[in-house]
Amino acid sequence: MELIAQDTRGIRELLAIRDAIQATTNPVRPPGSPAALIQVFPDGPDLGRLHTLGDGPVVVGRGPGPGIRLSDSSVSRAHARIEFLPSGRLAVTDLGSANGTFINDTQVRIGEACEGDFVRFGGCAFRFLAATPLGE
Repeated sequence: MELIAQDTRGIRELLAIRDAIQATTNPVRPPGSPAALIQVFPDGPDLGRLHTLGDGPVVVGRGPGPGIRLSDSSVSRAHARIEFLPSGRLAVTDLGSANGTFINDTQVRIGEACEGDFVRFGGCAFRFLAATPLGE
């Protein structure tokens, strides 16, 4: 049995899922269409939780106030800011977090996520989902 470091457990599976999905996803979210982040890691009560995204910027973290609130200790109080770009992509900005912000398997200070990408805040991984209107 191969041993996987605690901080990378599940990443290999997420990458395999990402690769299988990328061939069938729309790389750009059409402006005005619904979008969400769905938690895909770690296992626990928040696995599968859907966070609907509006048009304005949202802060992800453990701190109080509006935004996406996560209880995982690997997430900083104000971990990252996410917002939509005119292209429909998701802009992801790390806010000086202790454990980093990642798009797919790349750590970013500022980055862009397309529909189908994985976004990770500390040890919590999410999949960016966006609807494509019928007829597109």
